[in-house]
Amino acid sequence: MPKALAKSERDAKREAVELFFEAFKSVRGTTSAPASDVARFREAVSACREADIAPWRELRTPLQAAADVVLKADAQIVGDGLSLLWREQLRDMREALGYGEAAPLEKPLIDHACLCWVRLALMEIRYSGVVCASNTNAAVEHIEKRLTQAQKRFDRACETLARVRKLSRVTPKVQINVAAEGGKQVNVV
Repeated sequence: MPKALAKSERDAKREAVELFFEAFKSVRGTTSAPASDVARFREAVSACREADIAPWRELRTPLQAAADVVLKADAQIVGDGLSLLWREQLRDMREALGYGEAAPLEKPLIDHACLCWVRLALMEIRYSGVVCASNTNAAVEHIEKRLTQAQKRFDRACETLARVRKLSRVTPKVQINVAAEGGKQVNVV
């Protein structure tokens, strides 16, 4: 491929990515974006697909965005500093669970397990606050139920991830019987 053609192709891809993010800014965070902005964003997505690029992979997944919402909402309880540290721990947990090398089916499960971990931690904090404030039995029972639900969700998320990983790594052994010269049989595994 000539250098001039390769450079123009690179420039076209860079332009498509820039157009994508520019158009994305106009529709992000609003439920009632003008139709012209939505149409421009659709065109930008189509241009990226035609150029065989996917800049949306750089954006947060829905489950990562949900974790952001949870941490932002609960920053008033734990403070901005702790919320920021938890965000970093969340990233570390994703990487420790192998997000970068994970199969496409595993990635949302890793995100879900991390989200459940954040929700469980925040529920533990709320539980401690309710118990320490010596609230009524009804309030303590209510928060205990919510804590139990959060624990069950976290357990199920981890079990599902482990099950999918186990199933995806199982490769059946296949034995092939090959007839060799002289009537001998050779088994190949």
